Formats: sequence, C-alpha cells, structure tokens
Amino acid sequence: MKACKTISFIILLTSILFLSCEKEKPANETGTVSDFQGHVYKTIKVGTQWWMAENLNVGSMILVSEVAGDNAVIEKFCYDDNEANCDLHGGLYSWDEMMNYSNTAGSRGICPEGWHIPTDQDAKELEIALGMPSSKADIENSWRGTNEGSQMKVDGTSGLNIKLSGGKHSTASFFNINTSGYFYTSTESGGNAWRRCVSASSKQVARYNTYPKTYGLSVRCVKD
Repeated sequence: MKACKTISFIILLTSILFLSCEKEKPANETGTVSDFQGHVYKTIKVGTQWWMAENLNVGSMILVSEVAGDNAVIEKFCYDDNEANCDLHGGLYSWDEMMNYSNTAGSRGICPEGWHIPTDQDAKELEIALGMPSSKADIENSWRGTNEGSQMKVDGTSGLNIKLSGGKHSTASFFNINTSGYFYTSTESGGNAWRRCVSASSKQVARYNTYPKTYGLSVRCVKD
C-alpha cells in the first residue's frame, strides 16, 4: 500500500513539474508594422524571422475584369469585387504588381519600409523553423512536411494566421476562398514564381511554381 502511495506521489509531482514548465514556455514575440496608407498589421517572430501575421492590404481596388499595370498606383483585387473582402482577407496582387515591377528576389516590392517580399528561401526557413526537415523543404510542386500547414493557418500555433483567402485567375474570375490560401514569393522559376499554399483539407504546406504571374494571390512580407 505504501509503495502505491509513493508511486502516486511521484506521478503527481512529475505532472506538476511538467505543467510548470509548460507555463514557463515563452510565447512568440509579436509587434506591429504600418503601410503608407496607415493600415496597421500584426507581426510575429518565428525562428529568427519576423513575418507579417496578416495579409497585406495596400493600394486601390480595381475590378476583376481589369488588368493591373505599371502606372505608379498600387492596384489590388478584392475577392468578388467587394472591398469588404480586402478588409477581411487582404488584397490579391499579380506578381509584377506585388514586386513593384522589379524582378529581383528579396525586393521590397509593395511591402512597408524595412520589409520585403519573401524569397523562396525565406519561406523554406519558415517551414523548417516550424519543424519541416530541410530535405522536404526543397520538394517541388507537391505538398510537403507533416503539420506545418496547420501551424501556419488561422488559430495555428505559429501565430501567422494565414487565411484561406483564395485567389484570382488571369481571366476575370476568383477561386477557392475559404478553401485555400496562397502567398507569392519573390523568387522566379522559369516564367512563373514560387508560391506557398495551405488548404482546409491538408495539414501540410505546398510549394508550387505552376501559376502564371498574372494570377492574383495574397502577400505576406518578411522583415529585412
């Protein structure tokens, strides 16, 4: 009987110590950054990188039937041509518009000062910080990892809160809101560019280079 009490006490003590360590685990560092229009975005530190924890929503809305151009005005698409969707999900930008018509990987593009469009390598470093093996991060045009996508999505443990904001085809139509979320990188691949995808139906993260740059996708910025 005495042995049973001793074992029970040890188990209880171990549980208390475990819970104590869990409480002492530091939360991710957070902050904010503003764009030139005064929009304020939450930011989060993941590993050694600082990322925007919200989709960029800067510029003026144009209709789905229009084409963004190099005209000194940042032009965004809002899902279903409804500006309220930009307020909720951020803007959707063609690659050239996002890059502010540069093709240099890591350029500032339309990000706030001191921030830049993530490179493909930046995105890999993020995924590796969330637990993806580096050998998996280089896989092309496939879903990779284990649960990094779940960590990145809204209410995930990373704090990135990537929404399933859908995208815009090159033609006049939108697609996949509440089903998939995408963000461009600034790294070209052939005539296209690398992007990341998360989905309501997958815990993983996809790395693809199959969409033309004329597609409108979400933008996340990373600190210089």
